[in-house]
Amino acid sequence: MPKALLYPLESKYKPLQQVQDIGKVDYIVVLSGEVHDNSQDPPTSQLGASTASRVVEGIRLFHLFSEQPKLIMSGGDEPVGGEVMAAFARSLGVPADKLLAETNSRDTYGNADGVKAIVKDAPFLLVNLGFPSAPGHDYLPGTGYETYSSSG
Repeated sequence: MPKALLYPLESKYKPLQQVQDIGKVDYIVVLSGEVHDNSQDPPTSQLGASTASRVVEGIRLFHLFSEQPKLIMSGGDEPVGGEVMAAFARSLGVPADKLLAETNSRDTYGNADGVKAIVKDAPFLLVNLGFPSAPGHDYLPGTGYETYSSSG
């Protein structure tokens, strides 16, 4: 898709650089995208480029917030995106007790429902990198949450 069409969606969400920009965050939510069904490969090779970039951004934010929030990797289907994304994050040093895999969703609306069941009323960040997850910005806030988004 041409950058001129994507810019209005992407430019609304600037990368988060400082914790004091938003305050307390209990969760960092990373929505899945492309996942390759090849369990013989390491998790770092099972994610498409945009999904891998989202996970890396989630890890960056995890460190920015002094490793306090839990990372929720949201995505079902086959292969189960949330599980592969969590394995990717573990392979890059994120402790298992800081990772949750939401694995029931099949689309962005399912991501919202799955995330809502986990976070309840807690503040969370929604990671967005480019167009594939832009619909999440419109839908997750519609659940009644005030979300903070970060795009890289």
